[in-house]
Amino acid sequence: MSANEHFDELKIYLNHGKKLVIIIPAPKKINQLVKNTSIEDFCPFFSYKTVKYTGRNYDILESPFKDFFLRQKKYLSYKSYVDTKPQNVIAKVKEIDKCISFYERGILFIPEIDQSINRGLLKVERNTFLYDLEKCMSVIETDDVIIKTGPVWLNNYHVFNERDLINDRIKLTEEIAKIEANVRNIDNKLLSIKEFKTLLSSGGKDLELIVRSCLEEIGFEILETKEGRDDLRLKYLEQYFVIEIKGLTKSAAEKNAAQLEKWSSEFHLEMDFKPKAILIVNAFKDKPLQDRTEDVFPNQMLKFSSNREHCLMSTTQLLGAMVAFRNNETSIDELVNSLTETNGVYPHYLDWNKFINIESAMSNPQSSTSQTSATTVFAQPL
Repeated sequence: MSANEHFDELKIYLNHGKKLVIIIPAPKKINQLVKNTSIEDFCPFFSYKTVKYTGRNYDILESPFKDFFLRQKKYLSYKSYVDTKPQNVIAKVKEIDKCISFYERGILFIPEIDQSINRGLLKVERNTFLYDLEKCMSVIETDDVIIKTGPVWLNNYHVFNERDLINDRIKLTEEIAKIEANVRNIDNKLLSIKEFKTLLSSGGKDLELIVRSCLEEIGFEILETKEGRDDLRLKYLEQYFVIEIKGLTKSAAEKNAAQLEKWSSEFHLEMDFKPKAILIVNAFKDKPLQDRTEDVFPNQMLKFSSNREHCLMSTTQLLGAMVAFRNNETSIDELVNSLTETNGVYPHYLDWNKFINIESAMSNPQSSTSQTSATTVFAQPL
């Protein structure tokens, strides 16, 4: 982008009532000689020049930004001052009476920001600084814009191809609004899919919530449980279910089935009705799917669960059921029948490759990690 194009963008930006923060630069060095940098070099609406002068001690004058500077002074140190005194001075070097911060025409000029604020250890301070700065920017008046547009009645007169340009802008604005609405819609769908994919990685309360969300979407009624209990109780028509949900870094164990049996027995005593007990486990949750080579439910626990008519289901299988449900390949009645008929490991959706695609991160433009693969769920649009 050329300097003229850059300046044109700045003018358009400011004339739309936008505001700008500019860090006052230190003078440039050319051939070991210090040259006074002109603010005009990067913001052509001002003729101020800067002179090298470093320090951290300065006076803060009365202005809409006084409180901001008092709160954030430790992060602002000057490397230069402005040679001509602007109208709205915020801070100055006392001993030489020179300005180091000012505001004008929708633009705030501030001293250099201490680089320590960008370090990870100061993330909270950085966010506080930026929030504080954004809040203070609201006091800058933008009426005094760079290009004078005259009184409102001038808008009733058009010259050159102004009318055509106005119409083109209206059409483009409408198209942009439609595109942005479509993007928001897609983003919402992507967020929903990514949330369901956490069935493969989460544990604890997060896993309980996403399992609950899946079962609700399929059509199960969620029943209330006593405070302090972590089992899940469901109902569909006249069939009741008790669910134990576990996220583990290893395989499931008989103790997980024993806990499920405890919840099931308590339900039976309370309701005088035997529910279908289902153990839903996200085993090896910290490993990618292709690295989960061991059984989710080892042989030593199968006899215990089968004898008690437990249905053993992995969260990967639950995700497969969700994909099939959204694709109209199964119904809640079919799922209920298959769950109630299963004593032992749930026999469906065992091969995750049939409903999950694994692709190279290099071919995935949304990938922001160094991992070698990304997971995509084969679900039709919501």
